[in-house]
Amino acid sequence: MLTENRIDRYVAIALISVLVMGCFIVLRPFLSAILWAVILSFTTWPVYFRIERAVVGRKTLAAVLWYC
Repeated sequence: MLTENRIDRYVAIALISVLVMGCFIVLRPFLSAILWAVILSFTTWPVYFRIERAVVGRKTLAAVLWYC
């Protein structure tokens, strides 16, 4: 016998599953771009951090120098 609490849990799991599938369908065309953004962010972070240390913690100046 299903209790009301168990039914609520099944409905919540079903709704979350539908939401995750919908998000995946919407984001699917952009997955390669998102993956490249993650890769580039991780690989260039040490260079930015070195520039930031060179300009004594000035984040804006480090970002400007990095993009120049």
